[in-house]
Amino acid sequence: MSKIKTLSSQHPELSFSLLDAVKMIDPSGDKRTYCEVISKLIQNKFNERYNEHRINDYISDLKREYEMTEFDYPNSNNFSLILFCLMLNEFIGLEVHKSIKKLHEYREKKLINADITKYNSVEEIYNDITVAEIKSVQSELYKMVELVFEDNEWLLIRPLTYESSKKYGSGTKWCTTSATNDEYFYKYFQGILIYVINKKNGLKVGVHAELEKGIYNNLSFWNQKDERIDSLDSRLPSEILKKIKDELTGNLSNRNIAELKGFKTEYYSQKEEYLLREFAVNDTLTPVPIDPPTIRFEPNTVTNDFRPEAQEGVEFDRDFAIDIRRYTTNIA
Repeated sequence: MSKIKTLSSQHPELSFSLLDAVKMIDPSGDKRTYCEVISKLIQNKFNERYNEHRINDYISDLKREYEMTEFDYPNSNNFSLILFCLMLNEFIGLEVHKSIKKLHEYREKKLINADITKYNSVEEIYNDITVAEIKSVQSELYKMVELVFEDNEWLLIRPLTYESSKKYGSGTKWCTTSATNDEYFYKYFQGILIYVINKKNGLKVGVHAELEKGIYNNLSFWNQKDERIDSLDSRLPSEILKKIKDELTGNLSNRNIAELKGFKTEYYSQKEEYLLREFAVNDTLTPVPIDPPTIRFEPNTVTNDFRPEAQEGVEFDRDFAIDIRRYTTNIA
């Protein structure tokens, strides 16, 4: 028995067709007296609603959002194409579609060897993809993160670039991992941003805290659905929570660490870029707790508008940068 026939027997509800709906509408029952006229009326309604311009919009969405070519979707007639698009958007969605493609990619690379018939939810697929992606990006993006802790089960990192944030945060709905909007990452980048990843089951928890004069506040934990949760509901063991607490007392934001490593972001002002180049240090620096009296931790006040043009006129604390340079020279 072919796979399609097997699926038809296992999921008979998916074999329902538009003609089945036409037959159900026909009041004559088994005589099927009105099936033809109903079919004509449906076709006429379709032609009124979906003109050539609107159909081309659907095709553009398939190519742009779903990255499909003309060979990936039905092109025999417009009716089949629209039904396919409606089904894709209503019952599958972009996230699931991308996850299935990613699952296939990692299975081809032998990074996922699980029996695919075991999956009953999108979350289970996400978890396996997460484990596979950790294996694939470790060497590629290792220098783009600050490693907080790692053992055989847990990985704690602080993303220092937008690209590393997207990769290590893939499979979540965190705004800091958005593929189309990097402003949220750079906003939370100003504070302490930690990604906690279970390398065995794919669990991910985001941790964020604001920094004000070297003291963290407004600590929050976020699950993979981007829902704020209590730390006790995060499913993180006590030793991992302690690692997070220790990292929060380090006094450096993700941006500070990125600056010390010589990274740049498109939102830095020209003055800041100049000072970053002037005071850049090598990328082997590991942040350690800083004694507040040693360094005056007075980072600039940056507006909530992170566009480059909004940064004009923001003064960079040169004395602070010099203190940072003197400090990093002593510990390098």
